Amino acid sequence: MSFFQHTEFIPIVTMIASMATVLYSIIAFRTLFEMKKQRENTYRPELITTKTRFALIKYESDIIGTEKFITITKDIKRKDIPSYKIPLYNIGLGTAKDIKTSFEFPYEKSIEIIKKMYEDLNIKFEKKIEWRKDDNDNFVLVTDKTQFHTWSMEENYDYLMPISQEKVNGYVHIPPCIDFLLFSYCEAELATDKHLNTFPDFYLNIEYSDIASKKHLKRVKLKFNPTGIASDFVLGYISSITN
Repeated sequence: MSFFQHTEFIPIVTMIASMATVLYSIIAFRTLFEMKKQRENTYRPELITTKTRFALIKYESDIIGTEKFITITKDIKRKDIPSYKIPLYNIGLGTAKDIKTSFEFPYEKSIEIIKKMYEDLNIKFEKKIEWRKDDNDNFVLVTDKTQFHTWSMEENYDYLMPISQEKVNGYVHIPPCIDFLLFSYCEAELATDKHLNTFPDFYLNIEYSDIASKKHLKRVKLKFNPTGIASDFVLGYISSITN
């Protein structure tokens, strides 16, 4: 075979070598991508909420600020009852930082539902409930005593360690204005002697970052499930579904 016949194979060999180089580069790039992705997942936080039981107690004092959620214990005392808190867990492997939580609650819809329930009973709804937002986007509730009560719908936290490192993670406080509306709804349910289950669902928005400052967003649907209603207390649980 002559020299010229050998030279005919050179372009083919060159092309195969080039294809092998490109294929190797793709494999190497994919390997680096998978390693980067695996590393990110290793340090990624994952915030969740869980189903939580509650007791809603009514005091004999002022109408607002008297109904608060507490975690059920064997001995429920009426003095010094803390505000109710939804537990927040970090089940990921990394630390969550710059955590911001905010509630989305259909105030107008819930008030209309409560008023309609009283109208169906031919009972005058004596509580004056109005709501609006102030300049700081806080919730303002006006009662029949012409008192103004303001609560923030947002909470911020610096960080939340993985649950493997801390037994107690974090908590999100339910604003007392939501407590008030739920108790008013349950009072109307007690008067009708029916479990209508029409109290609207609401949402908890959770925004947080990982150690690489990558932002993560989560929207959790919350639902009240009263299981026991009396004239001065409500028992039940809150279920959560992550969207």
